Amino acid sequence: MMPSFEGVLSIFLDYLAEDRAFEVNRTGHGYLCLAYDSRRREWYPVRLCATPGALADTLLDAYGKYLIHQLCRGERDLTPDEEQSVRSQVALRRELLR
Repeated sequence: MMPSFEGVLSIFLDYLAEDRAFEVNRTGHGYLCLAYDSRRREWYPVRLCATPGALADTLLDAYGKYLIHQLCRGERDLTPDEEQSVRSQVALRRELLR
């Protein structure tokens, strides 16, 4: 069973504290997820997550992209070992959501 919104957020608290480009804000309709590209000085499209499942999917995707960026900063492709490491770390979070 999928955790509540608060349960989903608790699984990603460490990531959200680390990633200064990604924000999650509560609204009356769910949670808004926002990502900022500091190089381009623009926001990526905002995503409204009306269910805990949608929030979980959005955070899993953002977390994976964050891990990739931390490894290569967009300057190179990941090595196969790095790709596996990212997949494993995202899978661990996915398991915590069950």
